[in-house]
Amino acid sequence: MTLCPTPAVHAPGSAHLLVCLISGWSKVSKNAAMVILDPDTAHPSLVVSENQRSVKWRGLWQDVPDNPERFDCETCVLGSEGFASGRHYWEVEVGGGRAWAVGVARESVRRKGWINFCPEEMIWAMDQCGSHYRARTFPDTLLSWTGSPGRIGVYLDYERGLVSFYHPGIEAPIYIFTSSFTGQLHPFFWVYSPITLCP
Repeated sequence: MTLCPTPAVHAPGSAHLLVCLISGWSKVSKNAAMVILDPDTAHPSLVVSENQRSVKWRGLWQDVPDNPERFDCETCVLGSEGFASGRHYWEVEVGGGRAWAVGVARESVRRKGWINFCPEEMIWAMDQCGSHYRARTFPDTLLSWTGSPGRIGVYLDYERGLVSFYHPGIEAPIYIFTSSFTGQLHPFFWVYSPITLCP
């Protein structure tokens, strides 16, 4: 993974500055989407489960086709369904993993070569790298958030240009991206720690 420049620090409470733009978690979670993973996009070292609801990093490349949809450098996989309108919410079980990213990416996101996980690359995501949580802006934004999340909720409001992240059960978002979207957006995952999509 190619890292962005030295990250800025996200001041305590500043993630809440845009909270008036969206509903709290209890309302957001009612827009639940059934997300399944697209194995044709998965990096060769990733193993997607038979039901396409979980993925883990194997460390060894599998013998899979080098199709145009597949990430060949970054250990990423996309959700199979893209969204070009509406509101959608899904939760990801990250457990105690310390190397993952979740968010959304435009269908036209680059699949070949190293990429920055930034809106400029059409990726809106947050991650955990060791003990740090970051919003993948340019430069990265360090999040003043501690503890093991267990689950992360991702909320997309396409028309309003919002991607927000939640700790399920907590009303205030962890972080909110604002943008103007075109084309289909797919659930996005960068995987070194195993992740599972929740019911």
